[in-house]
Amino acid sequence: PGDTVGLQAIGKMRRVREMAGKTSCETTYYPLSAPLSPERFAQIARAHWGVENQPHWCLDLTMNEDAPCNGLGNGPENLAVLRQMALNVLRADRSKGTYPKR
Repeated sequence: PGDTVGLQAIGKMRRVREMAGKTSCETTYYPLSAPLSPERFAQIARAHWGVENQPHWCLDLTMNEDAPCNGLGNGPENLAVLRQMALNVLRADRSKGTYPKR
């Protein structure tokens, strides 16, 4: 099915999450172009998801983006643009602690 050129190893990660007294487990697999130590593989996977999740987490935390909203016409796109603009303003003004520091 997929292109395997350059595939040298497969990384396996098991994630365990505890929230509100409930535990969930998830196993994911990553195609790797080189064999890695478990420590290095964990660093790379965490860095990838940190980059991927940071803007989404900030938008949801600051703008409650995952809550239901107007889904008609251009509404979702317009709200996404406004949220990004507001987030940029918050990032620029750190004087009041309105945005998490990086």
